[in-house]
Amino acid sequence: MQQNEVKLSSFKLSLLKLKTKNASKPKPLSSFKDVKRAVIFLGLHLWQRNQTEILNFKAYLKSLGIESTLVFLYPTKDPKTVAEGTPADEIHLILKDFSGYGYPKSEKALKAASLPSELFINLNSVPGYHELALGKLSKAYFKITPYQTIYKNDYSILLKSTPDNLNEYLKQIREFFSHLT
Repeated sequence: MQQNEVKLSSFKLSLLKLKTKNASKPKPLSSFKDVKRAVIFLGLHLWQRNQTEILNFKAYLKSLGIESTLVFLYPTKDPKTVAEGTPADEIHLILKDFSGYGYPKSEKALKAASLPSELFINLNSVPGYHELALGKLSKAYFKITPYQTIYKNDYSILLKSTPDNLNEYLKQIREFFSHLT
């Protein structure tokens, strides 16, 4: 099944490009075995539908020696929707933490964008400004996302995905890793 390309506002994309133009480039790694930290970005609804699969994937990364941090985006501006006392390996963000064109503006969102990591994985199959901004700002060497033309310049690995089939996407990521280890 072919995934449809989603069009984003060229004005907002221009603002985002301008704001992220000085983002530092990732340092090259000598091999995939140097990857020790990962950031996994996903929307809250994806988590609610696929919590078991995502936790299994996180455990898989841990079996490779990779510690991961989950960064959640809640589809609301209301801070009361975010649970209190979240685990240390999770960051919960709301739309208010970002500008209208996806650039992180709160301290928490800026922290999420600059987490030290060698691997950044976007699990959201629908492209958006937040995914684009975090991909641009991440200092990770390997940046993985579902294929969308808009991500070609900012993500190093684009994999085909079928919307609403996270298992298949995670399987492709595992297969990709198996070629690197």
